[in-house]
Amino acid sequence: MNAIAPTKKAVFDDEILQDPYPTYSRLLEEGPLHYVDVGSKWPVWSVFGHAECSAMAKDSRCSAKRGPQLLLTLPLSRQKEFSDLARMFSLWMIFMDPPEHTRLRKLLNKGFSPAAIEALRPQVESLVDRMLKPLRPGMEIDLLSEFAYPMPVSVISEMMGVPEALHGKFGDWSRAIALFRGSPNRTVEYAAAAQDAMVHLTEYFRETVA
Repeated sequence: MNAIAPTKKAVFDDEILQDPYPTYSRLLEEGPLHYVDVGSKWPVWSVFGHAECSAMAKDSRCSAKRGPQLLLTLPLSRQKEFSDLARMFSLWMIFMDPPEHTRLRKLLNKGFSPAAIEALRPQVESLVDRMLKPLRPGMEIDLLSEFAYPMPVSVISEMMGVPEALHGKFGDWSRAIALFRGSPNRTVEYAAAAQDAMVHLTEYFRETVA
């Protein structure tokens, strides 16, 4: 007896992305599990609902170790070229399972306590002031590209002691990595840019830490 394939549900087409929240609400009302077309050649099972997502995150049968799986959308003949990229992703905390994830998270939590974050307020306010200073009344800017995208990268760079002159470069590297990791249709071009960015970041911090 042949199994009937579940119906794929679209969530990322252009029309839905203009205002995705009605679609999210409808799917949430229909149930916690959906077979979703994310625009790649492989649809995915997606879990909706806070309780269900929380339960899966805590279930030891589910693993976060999926660095190598990020290469699956690439041609099989090209995947070996990006083994270093997959290896570096596997070193990210979000791609680790307990107990290693737990150990690292405890260490990082100290730097993100409410008191530690509040102590950053003067730096963040100063950064925002510098970003707004060139603007004049009546000017038109792309708020996303000119402010919303670079601001978090600059804050994180300052937290890590990266010189301001390198904030733009860090933004470029971060975007290359995010574009590869966040795209359902990862291409060889995206992978090459992400691997190059990851190598540059690794080299920079290796020298800096030393």
